[in-house]
Parts: sequence; structure tokens; C-alpha cells
Amino acid sequence: MERREFSTPKGMRDWLKDAVGIAITSIGFMASGDTLYTNMSSPLKIGAALEECSRRGMPDETACFIEYDLLEYEDLPSDLELRQYLSALVVEAKLARSDSWYGSHEKLTSHLADYEYLVSMRPSGPGYRLGFVLVKMPDSPNEVEKLRAVLETKGGFMVIVPDGTDEIHIGNTFFGKNPLNRA
Repeated sequence: MERREFSTPKGMRDWLKDAVGIAITSIGFMASGDTLYTNMSSPLKIGAALEECSRRGMPDETACFIEYDLLEYEDLPSDLELRQYLSALVVEAKLARSDSWYGSHEKLTSHLADYEYLVSMRPSGPGYRLGFVLVKMPDSPNEVEKLRAVLETKGGFMVIVPDGTDEIHIGNTFFGKNPLNRA
């Protein structure tokens, strides 16, 4: 197993965009408490997904590392097309009156096991964590609705479903179960 350390996530993203012939086994952030969960296999897709997480608020000031195995052969990956991915902001929060938690990245990732996904979570304050999720769009409209329901019930508070316009707008953004234009 190989290990490479980076002073910033941007350095890691840039390296991943050019990485070929590797199988990523682990990605970590050294001091921030950020956590990353993924079952994506392509370094290029992971790099592009991390770039999108950065645009959505993942910090770029913490040291990180990547562990990987060298492969004998890998098809060259295609670029990540974000229109093929649902995205969601997710939250884990401790409820004040009951000591129970709303949202769980463990439950979320177990429900996403049949999909290609990346989940980035970071401690945001006492009693809550915020994160960002990218999930490859299923082909069937029924499966898209099923996936949206999973994101809604497992901590997703804003879900964006690509609709072919290549834009985020009130018609393809959902706050809970309602489109943003009805929230």
C-alpha cells in the first residue's frame, strides 16, 4: 500500500485528477475532524466530487492524506458529470429535549450501499455536524424518487435533483419533501 500526504485538500484534488492505475483504500483529514465516506472507484471522479464539496463549503486549509494500491490495469476514467449526480446537504443534530439524534451518516451510507456515492461530513459545532452528499443518478425515475426519499429521511435537508437544465433552481431543489418553490 502507498501513502501520499498533502498540505491541503486542493493539493490532493489536483493529484487525484491525474492519478491513473490506483485503487484508493483510504482518504483522511489529519486535524480537522472532517470525515469522508465513498464507494467511488475512480480517482478522477473522487477528485471532481471533492472539488464540488469544496465549492459547497468543505475547507481547504487542513492537511490530508490518501492511501492507495497500484493496479496493473485500469480503464481511463471519464470526467465526473455533475448532471448525473443528486446532491444533498445533510445534517446530524442532537435534539435538545430527547437526547436523540436526527440524521446519521452511518445509516445514510448503509442505505446508499447500492449506489455510487461520496459523503463528506465535518464537525460544525457542539451537537451537530454538516455534510455534503453526491450520489450517482439511477436510470429509473422510480429509483430516483426512492433515492430522494432515502436522502430526506436520513438527514438530507436540501436535495438537488438534476433535471437536464445544468442549473440549480427552485424546481429541482427540495427542502425536505417539498420543492423549494413550495417550502
